[in-house]
Amino acid sequence: MNKPLFLGLNALFLLTFPAICSAQTSTESKTKHKFSIAADIKLKLGTQNVQVQDFTSIWYQNTQKKSEVEVLVRQFGVRSLVNGSEKVNMSMSGKVIKSTQSGSTTETPLAKAPPAQQALMTDTFDKTLTKISVDEEGKELKRNIVAGKGAIGIIKNGGIINNVRFFHPRFSKTKSWTSKRVYSLGNGQSISGDLKYEKQAEKDAAGNTVVKVSGVMTKESAQSGVTMKNLKYVFAGSQSYDEARKVWTTGKISVKLTCDLVSQNGNGKATGSIVLTLNEDKTK
Repeated sequence: MNKPLFLGLNALFLLTFPAICSAQTSTESKTKHKFSIAADIKLKLGTQNVQVQDFTSIWYQNTQKKSEVEVLVRQFGVRSLVNGSEKVNMSMSGKVIKSTQSGSTTETPLAKAPPAQQALMTDTFDKTLTKISVDEEGKELKRNIVAGKGAIGIIKNGGIINNVRFFHPRFSKTKSWTSKRVYSLGNGQSISGDLKYEKQAEKDAAGNTVVKVSGVMTKESAQSGVTMKNLKYVFAGSQSYDEARKVWTTGKISVKLTCDLVSQNGNGKATGSIVLTLNEDKTK
């Protein structure tokens, strides 16, 4: 009498067991973050004195799949001032471009954007841009760019991948370690070097491990409108790591920079400060 019921339950178990195992052993996790840059740079070139202030925010997502991390960008915004006068104020996502001038905002939806911008919007946002092979501590082993053609320019020239990966070094079992980081200078230029990471005794407000970050990056020369020489970036700050979730959650790092400037209009110097911040993005 109970045999059909037993067979039915057995069949149901065989059908659902693989799904149950998959749910229990799945290593995929998704985390959303916001990476921000606030830069205040003073340029003295010949007889000219210029102050440049840049504010950039990038909303992105990391998807961890076993030993691979997939990175996608959700949106970004840029605001730039020269000697206190706003020159750029725009944001872009896969749906719309917003540009503000003299207090008036213009919105251009994807369907009405020029072909080149349509390609940029379609290929850059909400799609995997790169797949990164990592070891068990999260150290990057290899990057595989999988983005469409429309996104290649912003990856190569804008350095968007380097910047959103800045706050995601490996997390070592040891008390202190070093990790190579790359910071984008724009226009396809970057500066890199080893930063030191030191676990602190105290936890942050969320109970996560606080890690002190410090180090110096130097570069002999770079091009960005003018020739920059003897670049020096000094990094100091901290970031927090959730050891249970294996995720970097927040961070704030200050950067002091100096470099020499060389141009046809004369030589000079650049000095300034940059504040880099990381926050988890809780929006859907």
